[in-house]
Amino acid sequence: MNNLQKRIFTSFILTFILLICLFLNKHSFLILVIIASIICFFEFNNLVNKIWKKKEFSKHFIKIICFFYLLLFIYSTYFVYEIGLLDINIILSICIFS
Repeated sequence: MNNLQKRIFTSFILTFILLICLFLNKHSFLILVIIASIICFFEFNNLVNKIWKKKEFSKHFIKIICFFYLLLFIYSTYFVYEIGLLDINIILSICIFS
């Protein structure tokens, strides 16, 4: 299986998980967003450590900004769910297909 096939397969699985959590209830969707944000934070943390090896202040400053950005993302996601499932699906479809 080549790299493109693996990415497509993974995308279908993750989209399926996202849709299940989205249609199940608000709390399952919020838990999924929190887990994804934690994974993103650790990945971004590793990337920052590789890029700025000797600049400690810059590393910590960027990590703090990233942390608050993810908190804002989680907070706003909680209220976006209130818009309605159809609108969320349209937004997600636009993001996925772009």
